[in-house]
Amino acid sequence: MGARPHGSTKMKILVKACLLVFASETSDAATVVAEHILPPTSTSWFNAGAGMGTDGKVYDNRQAQIFTTTSSGYLNSISFNSYRLNPTNADLRVSVTSIIGGQPRTVLESIIVTSIAISSKSLSSAFLLGGNFSNTISATGNLLLQANTQYAIVFSTSSIEANYRLYGDYSAYSGGSNLSFQNSGPFRTNGGNLLFRVSATPIPEPGSLMMCILSASFLITTRKRSRTMKGAAEAT
Repeated sequence: MGARPHGSTKMKILVKACLLVFASETSDAATVVAEHILPPTSTSWFNAGAGMGTDGKVYDNRQAQIFTTTSSGYLNSISFNSYRLNPTNADLRVSVTSIIGGQPRTVLESIIVTSIAISSKSLSSAFLLGGNFSNTISATGNLLLQANTQYAIVFSTSSIEANYRLYGDYSAYSGGSNLSFQNSGPFRTNGGNLLFRVSATPIPEPGSLMMCILSASFLITTRKRSRTMKGAAEAT
């Protein structure tokens, strides 16, 4: 029969188990926390312009989509449907912002999408009706989205020339709406919704990890008491 693990060995095993639990819970795949896709029975949709362009004067057009998260998590990716009209050479900026008074406000994270990453060809009906997305961009993973909270995805550019077309439709989405902005603003509702998907990495559940920590603390306390009692008995 093999030797029973020593107290310090038990502690090391328990600590490793706690670390494995934490690692497994933090490596969960991203989940969808908000989305609006084209219903497969749709017969119509639209595309709206975003970007700075010139037509006698400079225009600053922006598109925004307000969304509501279904659960908390760290922003992982944003998917959308878009194409660009020529001559578009300015990169697209995709930002996630807070919402105050129905308006996009503080920029929480911005992601730059190069113009060549977006096709110059419009998307087919079959592609849109299939619930697909032409572009999926990765986030830093540092932005914590709170559950049941409204945010906005804002599409814009910092320079000319740009005309990005964002697809949307007028089917129901209870979590928000599509807004448009030109020059001095403010954002105004269009009555529809852009097609989008927001994914987030779930926050690790504290339950299992806390149990490990409590077990480790109990084992440490027990070992200290055992040593104290042993020392006292030897002293007498």
